Amino acid sequence: MRVNIVIFGIGVLIAAPTWAQDVSYHCPAPGTVIETSRGGRMTFGDSDGLLCTIVTRNGKTFHEFAGLVGRQGKIWKQNSEAVAALWPLRAGNSANVQVEQDNIVLSYRYEVRGPERLTVPAGTFDTWVIDKTLVTTAMGYRPFHDHDTFWWSPAVGFVIRFEHEQANQTPENHSWEATSVKQP
Repeated sequence: MRVNIVIFGIGVLIAAPTWAQDVSYHCPAPGTVIETSRGGRMTFGDSDGLLCTIVTRNGKTFHEFAGLVGRQGKIWKQNSEAVAALWPLRAGNSANVQVEQDNIVLSYRYEVRGPERLTVPAGTFDTWVIDKTLVTTAMGYRPFHDHDTFWWSPAVGFVIRFEHEQANQTPENHSWEATSVKQP
């Protein structure tokens, strides 16, 4: 398996709201509960840097890296390193990861679009918008495109809205937004 990680930062200074300057990462405080429009509930436990421990409504424990990368599969480590490079968040920060395995190439691109005030059923939040694009190519097949957008809230320490788009395939709606955020 070959892995390439390329990290970019843009040297252009874009005026950001005061709340959006020098945002460092943190997981939600232990005991924080986020309920979603898809009926999900995430209760947050201890964290280790950007790795957040989450317990679902069904009692299943899993880990999310910055709310952008799940800790499963063979390539989560490479993606988590790319995501870590986005912090502190600044508009234009980006990172690329390319993984080649078994004649399949997975090309990920993460990019910080910028700050945005967002209203969801749980309330109004100052957020950072982060895009993730995945292009999967396999020998003899046309590329598969996947695009996710995350609205990460510094006040919560996690994503409060997620949109998922798939091209070249029947769409499945995995998108959600926070309907309730309860912090200890």
